[in-house]
Amino acid sequence: MPVIVALNRFGSDTEREFEMIRKHLGEQGVEALVCEHFAKGSKGATNLAKSMVKLIDEKPGSLTFVYDDADELWKKIGKVAKKIYHASEVVADTAVRKKIEKFQEERLRQSADLHRDNST
Repeated sequence: MPVIVALNRFGSDTEREFEMIRKHLGEQGVEALVCEHFAKGSKGATNLAKSMVKLIDEKPGSLTFVYDDADELWKKIGKVAKKIYHASEVVADTAVRKKIEKFQEERLRQSADLHRDNST
């Protein structure tokens, strides 16, 4: 996945420090930019924004989701645990499973209410 590292400049930072970081990351094919968004707001991150747009144009990534939006909550938890944290399984006692089922039911009700409100 293509990345850019944003280095937020603070008053005590030195150019030598930034150069060391840029050199190290550059050897790994990673661009590092010194930004001043902490001190200058959005104007201090203009170089970051331009570099990000260029990177996206030149090396578009492929976004994939860990789970389907329609998956039940317990299934989503399992997929996150397995695909991101490399868990072999997810285990929960009955009380936790009941709470998750309750959250799932509430989500389905809210979704139905939202759909009904948007269709009128």
